[in-house]
Amino acid sequence: MTQPTREEAFDALLREAAAWRLRQALAALPSEECLRAEYGPLHRLDRRVRRSVRALQKAQQRRVLNRTSRRKMRRILLAAALLAALAAGTLAVSAELRLLVKDTLVEWMERNMSIRYEVEGHPLTALPEGYAPHYIPEGVVYNEEISFTEQNQILLDYENEAGYFVQIAIRIAENGSIVVTDSEHITYKTIDFGEADAYFGTFDDGDGYVMYWFADGMEHELYINAILPESEVFQIADNIY
Repeated sequence: MTQPTREEAFDALLREAAAWRLRQALAALPSEECLRAEYGPLHRLDRRVRRSVRALQKAQQRRVLNRTSRRKMRRILLAAALLAALAAGTLAVSAELRLLVKDTLVEWMERNMSIRYEVEGHPLTALPEGYAPHYIPEGVVYNEEISFTEQNQILLDYENEAGYFVQIAIRIAENGSIVVTDSEHITYKTIDFGEADAYFGTFDDGDGYVMYWFADGMEHELYINAILPESEVFQIADNIY
């Protein structure tokens, strides 16, 4: 007597096949000991991966922009005109009420810390013209390949031949924006800087710093993978305007 066949739903079979392939891929990865021997502390590898992802994202944005049709470009220009009209009303608001900080929310997870600013009032419509760092330590030079400038955010990268770098990211503060950073290998402290709670982190292995602060309606992120005195870090931050 023949046994009845059991039909499986296609999506269930697909999930099972994907899970099997994932297990195979994970089994083929090198061990943590091998990665540490090749790259040193894993958070350094994580920083390299993030920098590569940012560069790829920027390249993808350029390719998408190049493929934008004329019809879509006209819609973008129309939207820009409407935003300009709205901004005209925004500019009438006093400087004190233009953008106010309600709170700085910090959430600690197992290996990460997330920072989110709750803001009220009218956000900026664009970064101030010419807003940039005016002091960079000697020995690092501007890296055009990774750096980019947009209306609402900029990323500036400075590196030396040994691979040490200083990265400065500035973006318009908006509700819902969030920064997630490593807290397993970085020790943080709250400092008095800017217009809200600022956070200063020191790499546990002593080869870098991170700093997050809010000022003039913008979120600032300073990421340094180099051996510098703390005074140099604050000199960079003080000279961003």
